[in-house]
Amino acid sequence: MAAQAKVFINSKTLESAQTTQYTAVSVRARIDKFTLTNQDNVARAVSVNIVPSGGSAGASNLVLKSKNLLPGQTYECPEIVGQLLEPGDFISTLAPAASSVTCRANGFEIS
Repeated sequence: MAAQAKVFINSKTLESAQTTQYTAVSVRARIDKFTLTNQDNVARAVSVNIVPSGGSAGASNLVLKSKNLLPGQTYECPEIVGQLLEPGDFISTLAPAASSVTCRANGFEIS
């Protein structure tokens, strides 16, 4: 079994539609850091799902529901850090307005 450090989500602005950001393809993955930053001048709420392989984002797999971020606030998401993804599982996000919240995530892929 080998573990390799990996950036799961390069720094990017989140979309205003439910969007897959990372999929554990043929590996298990452990999230070690997950950061959200509100770049806007008003508060924004962000949701993050960890979705089982073959599933779709919904209430049953929300791990961060409508987290309100103040203007300029950075949040390190302790709800997400340490989560394990099985092969085919994926991270999906939803931001209220495009170009308002940036995200970055990294961890280890285990093969």
